[in-house]
Amino acid sequence: MIDGVNRVINYARISLTDLCNFRCVYCMPERGVEKKLHCDMPTFEDIEKIIDALISLGVEKIRFTGGEPLVKKGSARFIEYIAKNKSADVYVTTNGYFLKEVAKGFKEAGVKGVNVSIDTLNSEKFRLITGNDGLNAVVQGIDEAINVGLDVKLNAVLLKGVNDCEVGDFARFATERKILARYIEMMPFENKSDAFSKYYIKSMDVIDRYGLTPKNEVAMKGHNCDYYLFENGDVIGFISPVSHKFCAYCNRVRITADGKLMPCLHRTDEYDLRPYLLDEVALKGIIEKAIKNKPVGHLIEEGNLQSRNMNAIGG
Repeated sequence: MIDGVNRVINYARISLTDLCNFRCVYCMPERGVEKKLHCDMPTFEDIEKIIDALISLGVEKIRFTGGEPLVKKGSARFIEYIAKNKSADVYVTTNGYFLKEVAKGFKEAGVKGVNVSIDTLNSEKFRLITGNDGLNAVVQGIDEAINVGLDVKLNAVLLKGVNDCEVGDFARFATERKILARYIEMMPFENKSDAFSKYYIKSMDVIDRYGLTPKNEVAMKGHNCDYYLFENGDVIGFISPVSHKFCAYCNRVRITADGKLMPCLHRTDEYDLRPYLLDEVALKGIIEKAIKNKPVGHLIEEGNLQSRNMNAIGG
């Protein structure tokens, strides 16, 4: 699919649920997630129809997200089914808490890889950030995923005064396991503006503080992730959607847990796919319309913020 400014859109992130067993300070609403009726949420059969339409239109990569996708009953089996039976490459983003139990099945089904969200390697900080004592379970899940041969990447939201002092520890943790770790700049959301004001720090401030050197000549030139080196050769990545906007390279759309297609993470444009699920032609048509209307870029710098919480979008 080609959008209105000639970007090739070949990647879809699909949220299976807005529920999560963690309560991360930058993500989940403080009052918890409002419970929705089953009839208001797409079934696995509905999601498969959406996936089939996306693939027929040129999507080559599917990433399942949440909330936490693995808290949804039957999600692991559904992910394995899609990986076995569809032509797109399948990936999963998870907090890692349940990963140890499903990693082998994912690998055997053909899941290509997992991104694990882990914001700290300190158990006390982990509990403060997530409201959960699950750090050991997450580390065990990471190690099991590596052991079975999945491609594993680590994602940490960069939090000023919390984990910006752990950059070397993250790099070392990843290097020892021969995987990659990336810090992601915290992004502002309308309902989390206080958290953004408290925790936001630019990637470059951290890069300069540690005296990191670019791993290659394209660092901070628009790619979504740029990798840097410590003097000892350890590598750490930075994804900087706020300070180094990379919308010109965006190749993705998002499907929310309630069946809306969002062409841009930080814009409020949504296209409800549920009314079109019984008509394949109409479903493809609304997806194509959404792609053609994909915004040129977010407008965070102008104060235009996403009104949904991150857990309701799917990363």
